[in-house]
Amino acid sequence: MAGRLDSAVESSVVTVSTPNEKVHAELRGERHVSVRFAAGHLEQVSHAVLERELASLARLAFAAALAEHARLGAVVTGRVPTRRPRIGRREKEYDQRLAELAAEGVSDDGEVTVTSVGQQHHAVRLRPGCLDRLDAEQLARSCAQAAERLLLDTETRAARARWDVYMGTPLPGT
Repeated sequence: MAGRLDSAVESSVVTVSTPNEKVHAELRGERHVSVRFAAGHLEQVSHAVLERELASLARLAFAAALAEHARLGAVVTGRVPTRRPRIGRREKEYDQRLAELAAEGVSDDGEVTVTSVGQQHHAVRLRPGCLDRLDAEQLARSCAQAAERLLLDTETRAARARWDVYMGTPLPGT
């Protein structure tokens, strides 16, 4: 069953847009991201507003992906997921570590940095002047690359936390 769920998640597609419908993202599978800007948007938006729009897009994408993965889990397993109370010391510690988990993704060109804390609080930093240096396609690629790296960093750090909490020793090689 895990193989069927992994396959369903890997073939899933989630699309989101900012409330003003000027910035769009598509997530394919677990961590393939593409970003698109509405025509002319980058010529009209300020640096600070675009950073806020991209952070909003990141939050929306994360929530939509979680919902889609839960829906797929219910379809594949026939069970609706429920959040049971965490009562054990390890469960509580793992939940706390996830709530505090800080992750980051940076594009190769250094133009875009995406960070998250607790997988819920996202921030996007654009290098000053990037709107003058990059066209919409280049900026979209940098945003997607930073987002994909954030997802990988989050996954890696969550795995380390799980290992540390449940196995009681640091993850080998860390």
